[in-house]
Amino acid sequence: MKTIAVKTGKISAWITALSFFIWILAFILIAVSSPLFYWSGLEDYIQFHGESSQFPAYLAKGFMLLFALSYPVLLLSLQESLSGDRFYCRIGWAFALLFSLSTSLHYFVQISAMRFAMEAGTYEGLEHFLQANPTSFLSSVNMLGWTLMLGISSLFMWAAFRGRKKGRILKNAFLLCGISCLLAAVGYLAQYDPLTFVCINIGSGGALMAISLSSIRYFNYL
Repeated sequence: MKTIAVKTGKISAWITALSFFIWILAFILIAVSSPLFYWSGLEDYIQFHGESSQFPAYLAKGFMLLFALSYPVLLLSLQESLSGDRFYCRIGWAFALLFSLSTSLHYFVQISAMRFAMEAGTYEGLEHFLQANPTSFLSSVNMLGWTLMLGISSLFMWAAFRGRKKGRILKNAFLLCGISCLLAAVGYLAQYDPLTFVCINIGSGGALMAISLSSIRYFNYL
């Protein structure tokens, strides 16, 4: 395997792992620094936004943007490690690009246009794009990425590594991530929040951390 692919894979794996770790820390800060916010209208959100520190929220969103951008690079590096047929891996990478596009679009808008509008006091139409609103347009785009796109990508990556002796933890993590994401899609479309929350935050979140850390170990073996 080419040295540049191994080095790039290690760097992207460390970035994804670090991004998730800081995301977890940011959510802990959010939990201890302000009350939980449940969407009840734009006016209530404006009041909550003005009374609570938004630094942890923007920190989490910024590092999720970084994760979304680095994840396809990680999968492309993993693809280079496969000898013979890479068909499944190429499909997994293609869906990872769609995940990256939808998710990075969502988070970039949150930390740029939405932040600018809130600071300027321009509130008209914001409810259609705010992440805090679970039925907003961009929230649906984000969930499309985190459920269907990431789920399909993970299952094809699992198929690419299935039957290989190396990377057992890695391929099992891909399988867990794929199943969790697709179950989260069912929960989101059925508006059953407990299923969506558990599958996205615990299921796919834990699986993605395992993918990142086991990828570092996998590249060390190459």
